[in-house]
Amino acid sequence: MRLRLFLYNIFLPAAWLIVRLFSFFNARISKTISVRKSIRKRWQTKLDNTESPEITIWFHVSSVGEFLQARPVMDLLEKKYGNALRIAITFYSPSGLEYYNKHDRMRKNPSVQFVDYLPFDTPGNARFCLDSLRPQLIVYVKYDIWPNLLAAAASRNIPQVLISASVPPRSKRFSGIPGWFMRTMFSRLTAIAAVSDKEAIKLRDFVGALTDISSTGDIRFDQVVQRIDNPSSSIPAAISDDVRKLIVAGSTWPEDEDIVIPGFSRLTKMFDDTALVIVPHEPTPDRVSSISARLEQAGLSSCLLSDFDGINWPAIQVLIADGLGYLAELYAAGSIAYVGGACTTGVHNIMEPAVSGLPVLFGPRHQNAWESRDLIRIGAAFEVSDSDEFTTIIGRMLSDDSILCSAGQDAENYIRSGTGGALRCAELIERLIKVLPDSSAPE
Repeated sequence: MRLRLFLYNIFLPAAWLIVRLFSFFNARISKTISVRKSIRKRWQTKLDNTESPEITIWFHVSSVGEFLQARPVMDLLEKKYGNALRIAITFYSPSGLEYYNKHDRMRKNPSVQFVDYLPFDTPGNARFCLDSLRPQLIVYVKYDIWPNLLAAAASRNIPQVLISASVPPRSKRFSGIPGWFMRTMFSRLTAIAAVSDKEAIKLRDFVGALTDISSTGDIRFDQVVQRIDNPSSSIPAAISDDVRKLIVAGSTWPEDEDIVIPGFSRLTKMFDDTALVIVPHEPTPDRVSSISARLEQAGLSSCLLSDFDGINWPAIQVLIADGLGYLAELYAAGSIAYVGGACTTGVHNIMEPAVSGLPVLFGPRHQNAWESRDLIRIGAAFEVSDSDEFTTIIGRMLSDDSILCSAGQDAENYIRSGTGGALRCAELIERLIKVLPDSSAPE
């Protein structure tokens, strides 16, 4: 590890220079840098206003998805330890913390007493974080682990756990030089909680016998059930009460709309009791305007969710969600879902519509979501490659309510039967807190 860490830190200044140069041309990179301005001072101000608890557990997540997976585990730990626990959360991505501040209900968890960005991974910043938080345990979610923080925490005998772990197929970070480096970082972890028995075997083959690797189940199941059973946003009642069959196309990209819009246009000529909701993955003004123009060209009437109060919804065929934070609630109001992303890099969250009792359609690139295979196998999900298949599959379900209801019920049952991973992760964390002493004092 020392050689790898040495090489990593040797290249850090050059990497930082490259990132700074790219920040002049990339707004996302620029924002990632700017949100960390005066971050040490901000950390200290926040921590000065909190009492030192008996137990501090530090959760680090990359962005929204990883945070949502960690949330059920945090809730269980709060129920276990109550006032004795302080949970600290750090994000890498600005979108993650923005989501937390705008939409999340975690503030109802009294144990969450510190939330901010993770400083960039330098040896000095790693020491500062540990000296400031003094955690009894660090939890990483999925992949976002950092060499200097790992090494500094390991040197202080602070247990570090990776939850929701897997080895994605064809992932470049687990092969070649990145794999050589990742293997060493993973070996620094005290424990790894894999999403399945199969992934635990793959991780043991990758990491070796130095790290405790167990299968705890996929906490995404717990996360989506918690999300749908405790909605954080509301949509107009007219949408939920609509007697028409709503097809909700969530997290769409232009390639998905190439399937959905012409496919739905044909469905309107076959069924007059259906409507479409399009939720673009990034609802920027340009994307929303482009979707509106395409719908107009297809002869479909549409409106924006932000303008909903001023329109006659039953007379509108398509609703465009031009904001964030409503997707789960829109799925809950729907009858059939199409989930985007599988025509480009990989399908987005198919669990949310499934747990709402919707049969799910998606494009051909869904291997990143292993649950897609199971849902297809039980007849609760369908792969489509073009608008004709979209029309055919949905048309068959709209023609026969028994097919629609059966597929939706099978989807919901599959998701709810997969819960329990959050509890097993929380129990793993509890065991480490009990077994290992507090070694988090500054060096």
